[in-house]
Formats: sequence, C-alpha cells, structure tokens
Amino acid sequence: MFVFGDYIYTDSKRILQAFSYDEVIACLRIMQNHTKRKKKGYFVGYLTYECGLLLQDSYYGMKDGKNLDSKQLERSAGFKAQTIENQAIENLDSKTCHTETLVEVSKVLESKKDFSTFAATHTCKNIDSKKSAPQCPTPAQVKGNIESNPSTIKTNNTKEPLLYFELFLKRKKFKPIQKKYQKNKLFNIVKPLDKKRYILDFSRIKENIQQGHTYQVNYTQEILLSPLLKKDSFTYFKILSSRQNTAYKAYITNQHVEILSLSPELFFHYKNHTITTQPMKGTIKRAFIEKNKIKNEVKPNLKLYKQYKKIPKIKGIDRVRDFSNLKTLHYDSKNRSENVMIVDLLRNDLSRIGLQGSVRVKELFAIRTYPTLHQMVSTIQAKLPKHYGIIEILKALFPCGSITGAPKYKTTHIISELEQRKRGVYCGAIGVISKKECIMSVPIRTLYKPKQDTYYHYGVGSGVVWESLAEEEFSELQLKCKFLTDIKF
Repeated sequence: MFVFGDYIYTDSKRILQAFSYDEVIACLRIMQNHTKRKKKGYFVGYLTYECGLLLQDSYYGMKDGKNLDSKQLERSAGFKAQTIENQAIENLDSKTCHTETLVEVSKVLESKKDFSTFAATHTCKNIDSKKSAPQCPTPAQVKGNIESNPSTIKTNNTKEPLLYFELFLKRKKFKPIQKKYQKNKLFNIVKPLDKKRYILDFSRIKENIQQGHTYQVNYTQEILLSPLLKKDSFTYFKILSSRQNTAYKAYITNQHVEILSLSPELFFHYKNHTITTQPMKGTIKRAFIEKNKIKNEVKPNLKLYKQYKKIPKIKGIDRVRDFSNLKTLHYDSKNRSENVMIVDLLRNDLSRIGLQGSVRVKELFAIRTYPTLHQMVSTIQAKLPKHYGIIEILKALFPCGSITGAPKYKTTHIISELEQRKRGVYCGAIGVISKKECIMSVPIRTLYKPKQDTYYHYGVGSGVVWESLAEEEFSELQLKCKFLTDIKF
C-alpha cells in the first residue's frame, strides 16, 4: 500500500528497483513502454537525488560529445564504479522484468563469489508452499537472468536503491484525518540544525557567487527526530497529513526505507503531451497572534485581499499582520529574484525537449499559503513531441532546479562539496506514472527512516543568492521545521 496525493494505491503486482545508472534507464524504459502501450496500472515510487545527478551527468556527457559510460557517470556523481559485467539491457521489454523465478535461489547466489550482490525484489504471490521448490539454475542461467532483470541486481556499495517503483492495479480515496492526535507533540529533535556549520558554508556560497561560479545555491541540512508516540509510520503520516494536507503528500514503505512526504511542490505534471512545472522559491512565516495583543481584522480595501479571503482561517492567526506578510513576500525584490532565476532555469530545461515556441510562463510570483508559512510559486508549461516519454523528461529536468540552483550543473557540484552527504529521497522525485499522465513531486517537507534506523531523517534547505543574509536564511530553515515540532492549532 502506497499513498500519493489523494489516493491509496493497492494490489501490487510488480516491483522495479535500480542500483546503477544502467538499471535506472532499464526500469524507466519498462515503465515508459508499459504506459505507451496503454496497459492498466499505476507505477508509484521514487527516484533519489543521486539518481538525478547520474541522469544530469549523462545528459551533459552526451551534449559535450563525451559519451560517458556508466562507470564514468557513477564516478562523476560520487558513486563507486559497478563491477557487474555484460549488462545487456538496452533493448529491454517490460515482459522481461519479472523476478519471481529468482526468489527461491537467493541463498544459493549469496554463496557464489560472482553473484554475491544479488537481491530478489519481488515477493511471489499465490505460491503454494506445498509444491516442490524449483530447481536451482546454473551460474550461467543466473547470469543471463540478471542481465535481463535490472531490478534483481544489488551492489555492495549502495544500501538503498536509486529508483524504486511498484505497479499497482487499484486505488481509492485517502482520508488523512486523525483528530485524536492533532495537538500531540510528535517528535524530539535528536540532532538539531548546525548554525556554526551553516554560517561557514554560507560564506563559501557567497564566495562562489562573487567569483561567478553560481547565482543561487539551494543549501540544505539534515535533522534527526525521535518519535514520541508508539505508533507506526502510517499513523504518523495520517497525523501529519491532517496538519499539513498538501496536494503531493506521499507515503511509501519498502524493505529499505519508510517515507513520509508532505511536499507542496510539483516537480512536473505530464498529460496530453503537455508538461507543467511549478517551482517554489521564496518563503515567509505566517503571523500568529501574540500574547496580550488584540486580534485585528483585515480591511477589505487592501490589494490582493480577494486572493487572501480564499485562504482557510486558522485559529491564532492575526489576519492583518498575516496579510501584510503575504504582501511583503509578493513584492520583495530578493524573493522575486530568487524565484525568477529558477523560472528561467526551468524554461531553459524545458526548451531542451519542448516544441519550438511552446515554452511559456503561465503564472509568475503567485502565493500559496500553508499553516505555518507563505510560499511563492510560479508555473511554466511546454508542449512535447508525441514520441517523448519519462526518460527524455527526467534527463532534461532532473534534479529539479528549485532544490539545486542556477546554473544547475555547476551548482550541483558545489552542493556536493559543501553538504558531503547523500540527500537520498529528499530533493529527489516521488510520483505516479500511468497511461493517462505522469505526476512527480519534489520531496521537500519529507521524513524518511531507513529500516535499520530508529530515527527519522528530515532535510531542510533554502536558496542562497547574493542578497541573502545568513541569519534570515537560517531562520527560514527553522521555520520549515516548525510543523513537526511546535505547531499549535
């Protein structure tokens, strides 16, 4: 069972996961072929931020005529080279990616030097335990199966997959309401934000901007959270969804990780050969009523008031000061410059795959409101050629510019030097791929917990430009953690 947006997806039939660049392309091709043939079902899953780096480097490698192989790509993106040989996957068909026949021989494979990295990924359903076990294949047969099944390969140097999707046949409406735990404190912060490290890295970003290496860097840090309620991750997800019921929320759990995403940001929506992106850049806090202060009323003659009236009322909000904050964000030159940089970047990315003259900015500097903050959002659209699919889109756009910076290629390398950690699911992509459409979110406001861990990881970041101030940006990071720690209703 997975959740994405307003739906719960059930009745899983297939699992695809990838641990190298070649495997990623093979799995994407399988999903692309499945949807182009108008087959039933929904592929629901995620791609990590590191997967985006591989796809990005592959694009620039081909662009510059370098034709980098998978080992060079993985090395440039910070991965160790793969050791599995002769992976004949370029012409894979969706019919070849079943792993059922390999499930029973995993223990045998673990004893083989050449195949010690094997991991089965699909649990057989409707298997009669009374039936005799299948005969173990020979090493040659197993090697052939591995070459034709990218989802069965697991390397020693990677614990979690770069790509993970499951094919579901059914879906139903998801209800997030959990009123019983609305006001409960959910987490203790085990590892807080590191302000000293932030200020140091902030100055290094400013140096890179001054030297002309970048215009904007989306720098992030990670906190660790200890759950206080003796509840499973799905219950936590329902509670958080009721507090911040975003359009692109997601819940995914597998043998590797548990993901609880409350993302408000659309990466892209592809339907009827039209692609839409909505980058979020620019944040300001909402104005809560201070103690011993009289609640103010909004005057109807203010500009943008019609838009503000549509925002659902939340207990404890000072409507006058809150609306003033909204206006400040809407007209602030620093936030506008930060937003328009990413809009221009995504216009450039879309122009790589869009039909000539089809790229347009549908909405600029719009404001979206959430329980604890206002955010600035813009919308860009483009028409794509009919033969393009998910592979072409991801190579051109992934990772999303809003969580990297501008120019994207150089900035991703600056980020890697500064952060010195894997972002994983955070800042990657989560979504649904079906015959009718493809929707991907940018997993910000996302908790994830590796299966072997007891703590939840929560990444948080902001875009740093020349006008940015370290204290203000660090306060923005704290603000984006607020709904997890001390939000009050």
